[in-house]
Parts: sequence; structure tokens; C-alpha cells
Amino acid sequence: PEGGRKTKSQFNLDEKKDSEGTLTLPNMIYMGTEVTQGKGKGVVISTGMRTRMGNLAEKLKDVDSGVSPLKAKLTDLGGYLGLASFSISVVIFIIGISTGRGKDPTSSDPLWLQMLLVAVSLTVAAVPEGLPVCVTMSLAVGMRNMTQKNALIRKLASVETLGSASIICTDKTGTLTCGKMTVQRLWHFSKMYKVTGLGYSNEGDVCGIKDTPTPETTQALVKSGTLNPMCGAFLLCSDAEVELMDVKKDDAKGEPTKQWVGKGNATERALVVVARKLGLERKDLEKTYATRKQNPFSSKRKMMSVLVERVVSSESKTDSNIFGTQPFVAITKGAPNRVLDLCKRYAGDDGNITDMDAKAKQQVLNVVDQLSSKALRVLAVGIQTFESMPKEVDSDALEQDLTFYGLAASIDPERPEVSAAIEKARQAGVATVMITGDYLPTARAIAENIGLLAKQGDNAGKAIDCADIRGLGAEIMDLKKNIKEANGDKGDLQAQLKAAFEQVDNITKRVKVYARAEPVDKITIVESYQRQGHVACMTGDGVNDAAALQGANIGVAMGSGTDVAKGAADMVLLDDSFATIVAAIEEGRKIYSNISKFVFFLLS
Repeated sequence: PEGGRKTKSQFNLDEKKDSEGTLTLPNMIYMGTEVTQGKGKGVVISTGMRTRMGNLAEKLKDVDSGVSPLKAKLTDLGGYLGLASFSISVVIFIIGISTGRGKDPTSSDPLWLQMLLVAVSLTVAAVPEGLPVCVTMSLAVGMRNMTQKNALIRKLASVETLGSASIICTDKTGTLTCGKMTVQRLWHFSKMYKVTGLGYSNEGDVCGIKDTPTPETTQALVKSGTLNPMCGAFLLCSDAEVELMDVKKDDAKGEPTKQWVGKGNATERALVVVARKLGLERKDLEKTYATRKQNPFSSKRKMMSVLVERVVSSESKTDSNIFGTQPFVAITKGAPNRVLDLCKRYAGDDGNITDMDAKAKQQVLNVVDQLSSKALRVLAVGIQTFESMPKEVDSDALEQDLTFYGLAASIDPERPEVSAAIEKARQAGVATVMITGDYLPTARAIAENIGLLAKQGDNAGKAIDCADIRGLGAEIMDLKKNIKEANGDKGDLQAQLKAAFEQVDNITKRVKVYARAEPVDKITIVESYQRQGHVACMTGDGVNDAAALQGANIGVAMGSGTDVAKGAADMVLLDDSFATIVAAIEEGRKIYSNISKFVFFLLS
């Protein structure tokens, strides 16, 4: 070290996967990273174009989506018209000179000059001068119509390009799904409950897994209080909030529009909503149970915990003994396997506390596996009670000797209109593929639910982990760079590049679902489809998606996404919905049809 500090050469800057398979180095912090806890000192080792942001800017500079189908066809049309009109004019000129017909007897100009003027006039007359105006007006009207359907067009030519789209590469979260985690199952020892409703609304009911959900079944559970300890524990051991707020004004009526808005962790928001469906509100619980200590969630522990004290409050609407008579309660929430290892007892559906034996523990694990196989995200909760304020309130002290209270399983449900939109696109000859950062089982389950993959049938090879193509993508990028920099014979490099292209193309031809995708994988995927002759539409919302959005024939950014993504995109979805993309493609085809009809009219 120089002056007690490491030099750049002594840092491990090889940005490949480490032994644990992570994509970033454990001792690196990148610009834009938020520090959630702790403190430390950092040494700047890269600035400007050598940073991650600089790499992104470099990729954007090199990416080109190519010529739009409309521009290419108009260019071809102009070439054909020019060649045809010139050829006809030459023929007429030759015929006029050779036969002497068409000479103006009143003109003193020689015959060849008169025929030349006729030929030039025919050439000029063949040019459809109204075509640019027609195309511009059609695209402008189409842009207005698409905006009314929540598709904001940023580039005029993209209106027609949408009509030529043959494949849609879409994200999952927020586009195919609602973008709002929703609890669908609750498990309180030996009994499973199902929860209906979508999003953050209070609409929805709770009942036994074999029962029909109705307001009466929900009220019966509220009255019995069976699920109050479990849902109350989940609610107190979370920081999320879901409130009914004024989000916009209705200009026509001048009245505020109410909408449920969530703040905080997405999974915790779902816990707040299901607790409300069962009559539990945070503000009421906090009047009875005051938080004294919180140990935040960490990826190492995969848990968080809080210590609450039962206080006397005449304003409380909640049963003050939902956790028993002890005044202090430690609540731990987190990954089921981690929480279960800390539990010594469990609370049954009848309210009795029983020692946790190996059979009971295995029963819980079986339920977790059952829920996880359906792509549900499962959380467990347990509590520990104290007669007085414990001396130690750190995670080691509070997260032990727990009583297991139950499980909550949530999922980001698919949008109701997505299945019909995918089928509509399929019938119109537009394929759909899903690219998501989720694990493969979750991605496959969602794809089956929305009709992207068949529930019954052979789906082998149609859903893959992007690790299968990431190496080929990196190889292609390296080969392109080497070819660009190489001097002399490039035959071997070009042959290797062609072979790599073929390997990727053979994979993408059959795949409909890409899981565990990174932004760089999107570039590999969209370029592969373009090589196969597709007009590709790519969605994205993050800063790292900008290169893929710019490289696609049609880049589609989410209205809730980053400004960088919106700046690189051709279209912005104001409602983030996949159905809006399909509607925009339909409008684009109408525009292309109108332009074609006008061209035929001008040439007729």
C-alpha cells in the first residue's frame, strides 16, 4: 500500500461472478447505491467512462436500432418510382425523336429539345408530391389516437413501426402482472385459508381453502379472532403503509380521484392489506402495542424483528390480549426455514400452544414447499413474550425461543386483461416472450397462468435461465470489439462470430420465457430476433435497460420507470399495461394500411 492505502492494482477488479455466483464484487459500491445501515470509508477507483454509468453511455453510443420499416419501404418506393419514370421518359424521348411525332409546329425549338421537355415533364409528374404530407398527417393522427389509449409516442416514425412489430419482448413485473404483491394464502397451523382480491383495495374475502369466499366467511373469521394473532404480528413487524389518497383531479367534474397508494416494501404492503380485510388496522394496533425496538431485515439473517409493549389505551379498538397477557412481545418475521429453526412451540388453530417436534416442523416445511411450487412468496412469523423489558434487545436476543404462528403466501398476480391480449397478439401473428429477473419456477408458473406456456403439454426448452445465453452474449460482444479493432485478415473472427450468432439464434427460436435476466441479456435476445428478420418490441424501466430499448426496433418504457429509460424509448406506457402495447400495434397497422391506400391512390 502507498501511504497505508491500497492502490488500484491491488483491488480485485475482475467483474466476473465470484465463488458465490453474485454479479457484483463484495467490496465494491457503485454510484447510485443507497446505504441502509452502518458506516465506512470508500476509495474512488474509477470515474467518467470507466464507471458503470460510463459503460452504459458507451453502449448507448454504439447501439443502433436500424432503419424503420416505413422509411425502408418509402426509400424503396422512391427508387422504384424514379427508375420507372426515368425509363418511360427515355422510351418516349426515343420514340418521339425516331418518329417525329409530337413536334409543335408553332415552336422554333428543335425536335430533340421539345421531346426532352416532354420527357422531363413526365418524370416530374410521376413524383407523388402529396406523399410526405399524407404520411406525416397519418402518423400525427395515429400518435394522438395512441395517446388516448395510454401509449405516449416519443418518435413520430415509431407509430408505423409498431404496426410492423412481429415479436414483443416484455418484462413481467408491472406489465404482465399488476405490480402489486397480494396475499393469496394464509396458513395457521393445520388449516389453510384463501384470500381473494387484487392490489391494495379492501375488496376481497377470506375463508377456508375448501369454502366459497363471501363477506359472511370473512366476518365470521373477524368475529372469532382466529387469525388476529398471526395477522397482527405480521402487521406490527412491518414498516409498509397503504393509504387511500387523492392521486389526480378529474377535470370534467373537478372532483378528486381516490386511489389506494402503498409505501414501503412491496411484500409488507400485501400483509397490511390482508390484515385490513380481517379488521386489523395499524393505527389501532399501535395504540395497544407500542414499538420499543426494531432490528431491520438483513439479507444475512433473512429476518427482521420488533419488540412491542402492550400499553393501556382507551382509544384502542383491538383486543389487547391477542398475544397473551405478557406486557412485552418480540415478533420475528422472515424466511420460513430461518424462522422455523428458531421456534420451540407453535400456536394451533384452536389457540393452544404445543411443543414443536420434528413431525410438526416437517408439516410446516411441506406446506412451504407446496406454496412455493405455485410461485408464491412465503413468509413466516413467530413471537416471544417477556414479563419485563429484556436487557438485551438486539437480533440475537429477540430472535430465539419463538412460538410459531403461521405463514403468509403472496404473489404479484397477473393483470386480468393480459391473457386475452396475448391471444389477440398471437392471432395477429405477433409472438410474445417474457423476460424477467425472477427465478425459473416463478417465471414458468406466471407464464402458464397467462397462457404464454401451455399448462398441459411439453414446455421443455421453452423456458430457460438466462445464464444459458449470457456466456454467448459476452462472447459476441468481445468478438465484435476484436473485429472492429483488428487489422488485416478478419476471416477467423467473423467465422467465430457467425457460429456464436447461430448458437444464440437456435436457442431464441424456441424460447418463450427468459428467467434471471440481466439488462445485458436483453441486448443479446433482441439482436437475435432482429437477425431472424423480426421487428422486435422491447420493454424496460431501469437505467440499465436503456441500451436494449435503444437497440430494439421499438423501445417501450414504463410510465413508472426511470427518466433514462424513457429517454431511450420510442414509446412510453402511461399505465404500464401489456394490453396497451397490443392496442398500439393494432393502431399502427391501421396507419400502415391508410398510408398504403393513399400511395395506391396517388399512383393510380
